[in-house]
Amino acid sequence: MALATAPISRQRGHEPLPGLKRPDGRPESVASDEAFWRRVAAHYRVSNRITNLEGGYWGIMAVPVLAEYVRHMERVNVENSFYARRDYLVDLETARGRVAAALGVEVDEIAGPRKRCSVSSAVTTASNPGIR
Repeated sequence: MALATAPISRQRGHEPLPGLKRPDGRPESVASDEAFWRRVAAHYRVSNRITNLEGGYWGIMAVPVLAEYVRHMERVNVENSFYARRDYLVDLETARGRVAAALGVEVDEIAGPRKRCSVSSAVTTASNPGIR
């Protein structure tokens, strides 16, 4: 259990993650490219205590994604309502724009929480099942 509570910076050590450029080839050949999928797997930390055959609840974040998530959560924790009132909506719209561009769709096709309290409520409910 120590691994789960160690700071992100120490969870994987300082070894660099293997590169993950988009592979060339048809989907069928990429699907069977074992070396590529080993590089993908290296970006995820999973417990060796169990073999999780359930894909429910939520997905595991890749190490770089988790590190960015923690960085953003630290900012929100430090700046708190100052961030919520000044920068949250700008960051949300920037993220929606980036997702839309990556998917080749219009920004209004990307759903997001309408209110700050929607996010807070969703996180609180998900982390406290007894309050449903």
